Amino acid sequence: MARIVVLTLPSERNYGNRLQAYALSQALVKLDHDATMIEFYSQSTFLRSARRAIAQWYHRLFGTPWGLATEAKRLAFRRFSRQYVPTKRYLSVFTAKSWFKTVDCFIVGSDQVWNPHLTSTSSRMFLQFAPRRKRVAYAASFGVSTIPDEKRASYINWLSGIEHISVREESAAEIVESLTGRNAQVVLDPTMLLSPEEWLSLELPPDHRIPEEPFIFSYHLREANSEIRERILEYSRDTGARILDVMGDHFHSSHVALTPAEFVHAVSKADLVVTDSFHGLVFSIIMNRPVVVGPRSDGDGMNSRVITLLRAFGLEICQWGGGSSVSDIAYSINFDSVNCILNQRRADSMGWLSAVIDRAITDAESL
Repeated sequence: MARIVVLTLPSERNYGNRLQAYALSQALVKLDHDATMIEFYSQSTFLRSARRAIAQWYHRLFGTPWGLATEAKRLAFRRFSRQYVPTKRYLSVFTAKSWFKTVDCFIVGSDQVWNPHLTSTSSRMFLQFAPRRKRVAYAASFGVSTIPDEKRASYINWLSGIEHISVREESAAEIVESLTGRNAQVVLDPTMLLSPEEWLSLELPPDHRIPEEPFIFSYHLREANSEIRERILEYSRDTGARILDVMGDHFHSSHVALTPAEFVHAVSKADLVVTDSFHGLVFSIIMNRPVVVGPRSDGDGMNSRVITLLRAFGLEICQWGGGSSVSDIAYSINFDSVNCILNQRRADSMGWLSAVIDRAITDAESL
C-alpha cells in the first residue's frame, strides 16, 4: 500500500468538483493505496473566507433568497466534504514539508487544475514542491484552448517537470504536445472510474429532496437557454413529469440546492436529464439516463470537454441544436454501446493510473 497525496481545486458549491475529488480518492483505495486530499491556503484564500463570512452574516440577517440558497448549498457541500473527502489544509509547502517526506506519490487532478485564469493555478498545481519522479497528473484539464502568451514559459517549465501526465480532453493533450512535445494520455474523468452501484452507496439525508413521481432533472451552470427551456416545459406538459430545477452557478426562485449525494441519486432516478454541464452529462452516462445537452445561455456554446465526451461515447445526437424535441434526442441513445465504451475506457484509465503509480514508487526507491 502506497501513501498518496492528491491535490485538486477546493470548492464549496460545484458538484463536479466535489464528486471528482471523492471519486479519485475512492479509485486509489480500490487500487489498495492510502489517499489523502490536500489544499493550500494563501492570503487571498483568507480574504475570500473573510468576505464570505461577512456575506453569510448579511444574508442570515436580511434573508435574501439568493443568500439563503447559497448558504444552504455551501453547508451541504461542507458536510459532504467532511464525510467523504477529508482534506488536510496547509498555509504553505513549508508547513507540510516534514509530512511530505513520508509520501510515496503525488497526484494532481482532476478538473480545471491547470486553468491559467484561476488565481489558484501556480507552480504548486504542477507539483513543483514534490520530487519529480513522484509527480503524476491524472485527468488534468486546462479549461481553455490556448495558454496566454505571458504564461507559456511558466507552463512549459511546469509541465516538463511532471513525470507522468494524463489529461481529460483531446484539446488538453494538444496543449501539452504544443508546449512540451510530449504525448499526454487521455483518460476518463475520475467520476467515471466508479460504477453506478458504488455511486449509489452515498448516503441520502432522511429529508432528501428527490421526487417520488416522474421528473426531469434540469441542471444548468448558467441559466437555461430560452428555447431549450421551452422544450423542457413542453415535455413536462406532455408527460406530466415535474421539473427538478437544480441550482448551478446562478440562482432562480425555482432552484433547489441539492447535496452532492442527492445530485447523484437524483440523476439516477430522473426520467430525463437536460443540462449544459460536463458532470451533468457524465452522471447521465454512468446512470444510463436519457440526456440532452444544450448550449449555455451566455453564448459560450459547448466547451471542448463536453464535445470530447459526446464524441468519445458516440453521443453527438444528444447535442441539442434547436428545433428538435428533447424526447426525440434523449430516447435514441443506445446504452449497450455506451456501456461497452465506458467499461473499456474505465479499465484503460484505471490500468494507466495503477501502472504510473507503481512506476513512480519504483523510480523513487531507486534514487
